[in-house]
Amino acid sequence: ITAYVDYTKATPGTLIPNTATVTSGGLEGNPANNTTPPLNVAVRGVDIAIMKTTEPTVMAVTAGQSFTYVIRATNTGTLDAQNVNVLDPLDTTYLMPTITAVPTVGTYTQSSGLWAIGNLGAGTTAELRITVTVKPGAAAGSSIPNTATLQTSGITPPEYNTINNSMSYSIPISASSVD
Repeated sequence: ITAYVDYTKATPGTLIPNTATVTSGGLEGNPANNTTPPLNVAVRGVDIAIMKTTEPTVMAVTAGQSFTYVIRATNTGTLDAQNVNVLDPLDTTYLMPTITAVPTVGTYTQSSGLWAIGNLGAGTTAELRITVTVKPGAAAGSSIPNTATLQTSGITPPEYNTINNSMSYSIPISASSVD
């Protein structure tokens, strides 16, 4: 017996239980073997998780200090993803306009904050490193907000787990040097 599952109607990441049972109208010598053990079939799909950190790890920054945002997009799903884009606009209030952006895959456009990854294979990770400098006149007590968000529209096959598609990071500006 061959069965096909229409993955567009099933929730990726879930299990579909499957058990086969044989019935007989005649004499049965061993009824204990008429049912198979349960077999769970995993529904395949795309699940891209966004992680964001800084290097070095910073708890606070001072005016004029440089640091690097590290953004990772990992396809934890079982299918390759196409048309993957992450939006990560930088705060222009507290950061200098000159940055260095180094993606391992795709391109990053500073003016829009768009990181166009393209294809992301199942089980693979793409990384974007953005080095920024805090403006010299940045006020102590303020915070530099930053959010990286997966753009789910256009991803094929569709991304099914949206709970891990965004990560925010807010770094306080301190009055004194922080080690």
